[in-house]
Amino acid sequence: MRVTLLTTDVSPTTGLGTVLYELAHGLAQRQDVRLQVLAMRTTPHRGPLPAGVDVRYVLPRWTATFRWRPHKLWPMLFPSVALPPTDVLHAVVEFPYAILAERLARRSGLPYVVSIHGRYGAVPFGHWENRALYRRAIRNASAVTSCSRFAAEALRQTSGIDRTVEVVGNPVDYARFQGPVDGAAIRRRLRIPETARVILGVGALKPVKGFDGLLRAFARVAAEEPDTVLVIAGAGDAAPYHALAKALGVAGRVYLVGAAGGADLVGLYQMCEVFAHLPRYEGFGIVYLEAAACGKPVVGARVAGVPEAVRDGETGLLVEEGDTEGAAAAILRLLRDRALAGRLGAAGRAWAQAHSRERFTERIEGIYRRICNGQGERSP
Repeated sequence: MRVTLLTTDVSPTTGLGTVLYELAHGLAQRQDVRLQVLAMRTTPHRGPLPAGVDVRYVLPRWTATFRWRPHKLWPMLFPSVALPPTDVLHAVVEFPYAILAERLARRSGLPYVVSIHGRYGAVPFGHWENRALYRRAIRNASAVTSCSRFAAEALRQTSGIDRTVEVVGNPVDYARFQGPVDGAAIRRRLRIPETARVILGVGALKPVKGFDGLLRAFARVAAEEPDTVLVIAGAGDAAPYHALAKALGVAGRVYLVGAAGGADLVGLYQMCEVFAHLPRYEGFGIVYLEAAACGKPVVGARVAGVPEAVRDGETGLLVEEGDTEGAAAAILRLLRDRALAGRLGAAGRAWAQAHSRERFTERIEGIYRRICNGQGERSP
């Protein structure tokens, strides 16, 4: 079976890039699958994909925004892309590549899949100019998948399309997080005290990720547990968060370490005692699975798709969005109750294993084979 993936990103340093990266690795291990990846022309060549995977940087450039820009959609409507021989197309990035996939599939008589990632799959319906084109692409897809039930329902409500949306979750490279990493060396390099108890947050430094709330929660934790530090790993403008940490009086105990990948990211997860991520919105939250894969208890916000990534009371603790006092109390509870933290961490490890790259790939491959056999669904 020949599979072609359409994506804006191939780097595992972003959510969409991680989904593509893990799926590509999973499919590349299949003996009877030939994988091709068509990526955006300006995609940085990062996060190497498996040897033997045909990667071409040929798709029209797209910058994530939901403003109406008709000149940007023109290449999607009239694609000049030379599609390699394939049996199924998969728009791993929904907008606007679902429109491109629909055009390419119609031209070649192929089935295609569209994957929905949180609000990115729903917001384009808010612009009437986008709505007709995007709606047709979703309606005519042989299969539509989503990372969470929340994302699936948001798509149904905003699109008005009554069709099956298959919830497949998000993948995590479970095996990657099991390997030993020299955490002591990472501590020395980041100048984190050897005896400090680490609370970790991971994600892009932007308002929707809620790191301001995490800093405020940590200030309350720090007042009661003087040996704790907060490490935040993520790309973006760190200046506002440094300023907030200083204003809260915890600047000396907050480490904003920038983007982390490879062994450094694994080491940070392994060295922390509690992982905390308090977003204002999250379609699912791969970072919760990464922490869980390391056996760490997590604290999350009860918002959007997060309750599907974190089982409250089983793999972690959820608090209401914006409740910094509740978040501080949850973090303190896990720091002080090692039995509870251990139980949640162990259950989290099993939960992450259920969302491993291999199991995710099995679900997606099953969809490919079904629609290639003519069993896809198209809405009226």
